[in-house]
Amino acid sequence: MAKLSPLPLILQLDSRLPSRSVTRGSWLILAYWIFALVVAVVHVLPIIPRQQPARGFAIYNNIRIQSSFLFPMFQASAFCLVLRVKYQQLHRELESCVASASRSVALEDQGTETKSVTSAHDDLREKLFGEGEQDGEELEDASKCPPSCFALEELRLVHLALARLTSRLARSFTPHLMYVIPTYFMLTCASFFELYKSMENGKEATVHAIYSVLLVLHPTVLAVAFYLLRTERDRTWRVVHGFPLSHLPRRLRQQLVFFSSQLLHAAPAFSVAGFVSVDPNFILEMIGVVTTYLSIMISFR
Repeated sequence: MAKLSPLPLILQLDSRLPSRSVTRGSWLILAYWIFALVVAVVHVLPIIPRQQPARGFAIYNNIRIQSSFLFPMFQASAFCLVLRVKYQQLHRELESCVASASRSVALEDQGTETKSVTSAHDDLREKLFGEGEQDGEELEDASKCPPSCFALEELRLVHLALARLTSRLARSFTPHLMYVIPTYFMLTCASFFELYKSMENGKEATVHAIYSVLLVLHPTVLAVAFYLLRTERDRTWRVVHGFPLSHLPRRLRQQLVFFSSQLLHAAPAFSVAGFVSVDPNFILEMIGVVTTYLSIMISFR
């Protein structure tokens, strides 16, 4: 699996976007994966005989195997939550720019009468002095724009950095998901079938039941984390389109058009090598397949 180290780049964004401490969701994700690892170890303890000389090594080997499955999924879900917080901060900055531009438009509407008096003089000056004077006028109009609007280019670069990190996140965990999803499918079917047999025989199966449920929740947590990140990323469209384009200088309008084209091309897809889309629909499909396969196994014993 490719190595992913987006944390230095994420921390560089803090110079522009003030960051909070680790979010509550990140702590919940961390607690969930630790609990899943503990349940996986407790579940396998009865399988290892107490009289086995290398019982400690067998337990350690099981922890290592379980960690190789769980830790990359924890990394992916935690990075998704961190990037989602960064997108939220970016959207707050963009919304402040939209509000500032809207206030400037309101002030311009109040001074419409004054501008109408000088419009004829401006047209005459444009005809006399040509495009050079027109460019100077545009620079003058841009200088009158609210200061927060000049942060648009910097925010666009921040969004580009976030999009690159999101693309690296989606690409880096694709190989892991390629073998995790079939493995969890087989483990889930076998685990629930064993749970059904133990309940049929009247045996105690509390830990095994928790382990079986967690096998279904592992890809669910990852899919929900990807879905939350994608939803927050798509919200940039609505924020950028809130600018009053008709009242802004031409240079800023060009920046907004360039920003919109960047939103169109910098949209990574969260999928497993392009075959399976990692979203809540994937979880519903997986549950349907597992249910069908389990019904066949139970019918034929």
